[in-house]
Amino acid sequence: DDENAPEDENRRNARLPDATKDPKVWCVKVANGTERQIVLQLINKFAIEAKRGRPIHVTSAYCNEQALGFVYVEAFKEAYVREALSGLRGVYMTKMKLVPVKEMVDTVTVLKKKLTAQEGSWARCRRGKYKGDICQVLSTDSNRNEVEVKLVPRVDTNDYSEFDEAEQKKRRAKCIPPRRLF
Repeated sequence: DDENAPEDENRRNARLPDATKDPKVWCVKVANGTERQIVLQLINKFAIEAKRGRPIHVTSAYCNEQALGFVYVEAFKEAYVREALSGLRGVYMTKMKLVPVKEMVDTVTVLKKKLTAQEGSWARCRRGKYKGDICQVLSTDSNRNEVEVKLVPRVDTNDYSEFDEAEQKKRRAKCIPPRRLF
């Protein structure tokens, strides 16, 4: 195994960018949930400024789903990143840091989530009327990220006839029937 270690190290280093010639990657803290929106705003700003004859010196901008609350901007200087992000809401310029060369590849690598539900296994519902109930997994579709489950239905036996239609709707929406077989 020790003989293969140098080969693995060489293979890993081959994927790394040349630090002397390539632009640097800057990690910028942004408001949670606004990562994609800020990248799109930056792309729009890039196009608008290029038409005006004042190009922004940014090579690329991207976000990674594993790094929530961060946007990665590729540029040769920190000043170019600050200039590009100026005027965008939800960007925290004080929380900007340079990504080390050895970690640059990890910023673009996307880890695929494994579907943990398997057919025939048991699971617990997380949302909706059946929150907290145990269900049986019938089938899974990893392409559409869906799971088909079998549940014991909850039947609402309350009488809402004494209320008007609007009040009936409100009460039915709030009511979670008790768990019981009928």
